[in-house]
Amino acid sequence: MFKRLIQALNNSVAPANTDPENQIPPTAVITQPLHSEGHFVQPEHATSSLSFGSAQWIWTSELSDGNAPIGSRGFRKTFVYPEGKTPDTLEISFAADDRASLWVNGDHIIDQVGWTNPAVHGVSLQSRELCALLIAFNATNNGGPAGLLVDAQVTYTDGSTSPIVSDGSWRASVDGAPDGFQYFSFDDSTWDLVKTQSRS
Repeated sequence: MFKRLIQALNNSVAPANTDPENQIPPTAVITQPLHSEGHFVQPEHATSSLSFGSAQWIWTSELSDGNAPIGSRGFRKTFVYPEGKTPDTLEISFAADDRASLWVNGDHIIDQVGWTNPAVHGVSLQSRELCALLIAFNATNNGGPAGLLVDAQVTYTDGSTSPIVSDGSWRASVDGAPDGFQYFSFDDSTWDLVKTQSRS
């Protein structure tokens, strides 16, 4: 359980305690946005509004006192765009104990190790005529505490935005990360909802 107040995001020094319990990652580093097909696109903004302020650490139902079995687990979040909105870009940052790979709409975006230095990744959504967004992670715990923390924002062509954070609405596998779990065609209806970890 995460019982302490979260560490301010503008603190660029990694915490002395390497256990992610009770912690939030320091300043996120903005990376050049990626097109959904892997091409770089020019970033429109030099700063990010992501702060992890509303995000919760999540893991599978296997959690016990913040600890989880060793191994990889699949995590999925399907977000349906509001009616009449056309998505433009996704800005996303995440932290994982101990490592995770990110996919957006089935496209591999980044592999990341650790939780102390997350980056902000921009993904263009313009090339896909979809009514929903799929965010998927293959997250791995090497032993002891486990967690995944996600903060994201969809920006639409009219300039409005929608936040997406890790919370109890995400689904996770408990038997590894199945083949093809990162694609829309995968049926996650039998997956359990994630277990959130309190930050109070």
